[in-house]
Amino acid sequence: MRRLLVVVLALCIAGAAMAASTSNKLNTEGKGLFPGDGAMGPRTGGEDIGTATVIGALPYADTGATCGFINNYDEVCPYSGSSSPDVVYAYTPAAAQAITVDLCDSSYDTKVYIYAGAVGNLVACNDDAGCGYSGWQSLLENIALTAGVTYYIVVDGYGSACGTYQMDVYGYEPCVVECPAGAALENEPPCQDNYTDMWNGGCNSSPYVFQPMEAQANGCGTMCGKSCTYLYYGSSYRDTDWFDCIGLGGTVTTDCTAEFPLQFIFIWNADCNNLQYDITTAGACQTATLSRYVGAGVHFWLWVGASVFAGIPESDYVLNACGIEGGIVPVQENTWGQIKNLYK
Repeated sequence: MRRLLVVVLALCIAGAAMAASTSNKLNTEGKGLFPGDGAMGPRTGGEDIGTATVIGALPYADTGATCGFINNYDEVCPYSGSSSPDVVYAYTPAAAQAITVDLCDSSYDTKVYIYAGAVGNLVACNDDAGCGYSGWQSLLENIALTAGVTYYIVVDGYGSACGTYQMDVYGYEPCVVECPAGAALENEPPCQDNYTDMWNGGCNSSPYVFQPMEAQANGCGTMCGKSCTYLYYGSSYRDTDWFDCIGLGGTVTTDCTAEFPLQFIFIWNADCNNLQYDITTAGACQTATLSRYVGAGVHFWLWVGASVFAGIPESDYVLNACGIEGGIVPVQENTWGQIKNLYK
């Protein structure tokens, strides 16, 4: 089932962003606008590129507020029609480098983009990075800059959103998640556009299919997997991985670390028609943790996916769970195909 699955508390944990006009976030993400805290000052970024606040060196951090000021610029990434006020910073690197621009700690639904030399020469743009208090704050990573070129960083908002922003600019550090020795391997086919997940799509697949995750030793198991975002006939989707575990009759502790903005869910009522769960998020290379008591022999599901619906190439994650049944040889690609029909 590739369509959006709406579960209790009206939370969307399926693979698809609801497809409609890309200019309307309510349709594409099933969410409304976070207008922000309404803060109008102090303002520290410049009004436009002619008055841009200069960033002298990295790392750099600044905070300010945007409400009550002018809407000078807008870019589509992917939402258009913004009327939010914006502020501008200028940075000229002395040497070629890659940078990160982080607005994750801002109070409203931000957007950030970078021009090289002049308005219109767009280098990068991001609206929702899956970080911050709502997941709708912005982040640009691994943006390559050329020595001697002046780059203009525009702090903007989605729709009419404005408020207090926190901007951090620093040298990019790649996020790499290593698979530990002895872990089970998810081995799902490579991510690609128009993909139909019949591997471990859980309640999002038809028929339902879950991948078993079992302990390798001492009631603890580790699964190394991959996830991504992709297009399904023009609409934005994310790969969602559902793992079936069995409790030992005690507190189950779980954690997940990914190379992408992560959404992690502990589904303790394993029923596609009445899902009950705990949910958390984490940034790239940050660890999300969840725990809950599970009775002996009771099935529960662990859900791993990106917290955004676009911009994530196939990337690695490591999932750990303690307090689960198991102790068998990790599931590998050549055996999983023979047993997956047992988990429909």
